[in-house]
Amino acid sequence: MTGDSLDDDGSSFPRPVPNICLPAEVLRGVKDLAPEDALNKLLSSYGAYIPTAADREKALQLEQEE
Repeated sequence: MTGDSLDDDGSSFPRPVPNICLPAEVLRGVKDLAPEDALNKLLSSYGAYIPTAADREKALQLEQEE
């Protein structure tokens, strides 16, 4: 879902979905992955990783098991 934006007169219109272009070698590594997995792989390889709530919950469970 992209959400809506308001025009100057107050009417709403849908925002376009952003286009993302990746180099071919990067695309080959993520094209068959689920969107969340592809994003996690890209972030861990090329950018800052920000843990999700599920990641934090898993880490907490592992700490409690130790």
